[in-house]
Amino acid sequence: MPSNTIQCDNTATNITLQSPGTFTSGAVTFRFTASSPGGVTGFTSTATGLPNGYVIADVLVNPTDSPQDVIYTITPVSPTGCNDGPPVNVTVTVNPTPRVFPVPSNTIQCDNTTTNITLQSPSTFTSGAVTFRFTASSPGGVTGFTSTATGLPNGYVIADVLINPTDSPQDVIYTITPVSPTGCSDGPPVNVTVTVNPTPRVFPVPSNTIQCDNTTTNITLQSPGTFTSGAVTFRFTASSPGGVTGFTPAATGLPNGYVIADVLINPTDSPQDVIYTITPVSPTGCSDGPPVNVTVTVNPTPRVFPVPSNTIQCDSTATHITLQSPGTFTSGAVTFRFTASSPGGVTGFTPAATGPAEWLCNS
Repeated sequence: MPSNTIQCDNTATNITLQSPGTFTSGAVTFRFTASSPGGVTGFTSTATGLPNGYVIADVLVNPTDSPQDVIYTITPVSPTGCNDGPPVNVTVTVNPTPRVFPVPSNTIQCDNTTTNITLQSPSTFTSGAVTFRFTASSPGGVTGFTSTATGLPNGYVIADVLINPTDSPQDVIYTITPVSPTGCSDGPPVNVTVTVNPTPRVFPVPSNTIQCDNTTTNITLQSPGTFTSGAVTFRFTASSPGGVTGFTPAATGLPNGYVIADVLINPTDSPQDVIYTITPVSPTGCSDGPPVNVTVTVNPTPRVFPVPSNTIQCDSTATHITLQSPGTFTSGAVTFRFTASSPGGVTGFTPAATGPAEWLCNS
C-alpha cells in the first residue's frame, strides 16, 4: 500500500493502489473515502470498484497559509465475496502557496528619504521558512533603489534612500515575490509603488537686477515643481548692508508667480544692495528646497554741489563755479546740465549747457 506524502499546493496526488493478493476467481478491487479537516479542496471524496494499479490523481488545493492534510482511507475488496481486507490510511500533506503582505502596500515619501517596506508573510510549511525576492524599477528616473534582491527573510525591511532628480512626483515600483522553502512554486507577486515627491526649486525672474533709486522691484517667484498634493509656496528674507530702505524684511506663504514689488530708496551717494534670500517650500511637509539669493543693486540719486554756491563779482569778470558731485554709479559717471537767466538784463552768460563732473562754468 502507498505511504504518506507531502506535496505542493495545486498539484496532483500520485497514489497507486496495489495488492499482491490472488484469488480462485476474479481480481482484487479497491474503494476509498477521503476527507480534509483543514479545508483542502480538489480531492475525490469516495470511489469504488477501482482495479489493481489504479492511480488516485487528485489536484489538491490548500486555501490556507499552513500545511493541511487530506486523509484517504483505502480498503481492498475481495473478488470472491469474502470479507474486505484491512483499510489503510494515506495522509497527503499539502503545503500552502506562500503569500506576501508588504507593509505599507503603497507609499508617498519625500525626496532623499528612506523607504520602510516590511516584507511579511503568514505562511508556514512542513519544513523551512518563507523567503522573498524582489525587483525594482523607476520609469521616471528616481535613483537610489535596490534593483534586485533574493533570499530575504520574513520581516525584512527594504530601506532604500530614493532621490527624485525631476520637478514632479516619480514612482519606484517594487515587485515582491514570496518563495516557498519546500521547492514548490513561488507565490503570487505583489507590486508596491513608492511615489517620491520632488525637492521644490525656485527660479526668480530676473535673478539679479540694477535699478534706479526710489523705483519698484519686479521679482517674479517661479517654480516648475508639482507635487502629489498642494502647490509650492515661497518665503523670503531681505537685508541691505548699505542702508537701502523700503524693502520687505520677511514674507511667507507666497504663491507661485508672486511678484516682490518693493520701492527701494538709497539714501547714500553710491550703489547699495538689497539681498533677497528666497526659499521654495514643499506643500507636502517635506524639506524646503535650496534657497536662492537675488541681489538688487540700487543706484543713488545724483546730487550736485556747486562751489561756490552763491557769489558776488565785478562787472565784466568771469564766473568760476565748479560743478561737483559725490555720486558713484554701477556704470558711467555723473554729468550736469544747467540753464541760466538774468531778470535784470545781465549779458554774457551761457543760457544752457551739459557737461561732465567737475566742469568749470567760466563764462
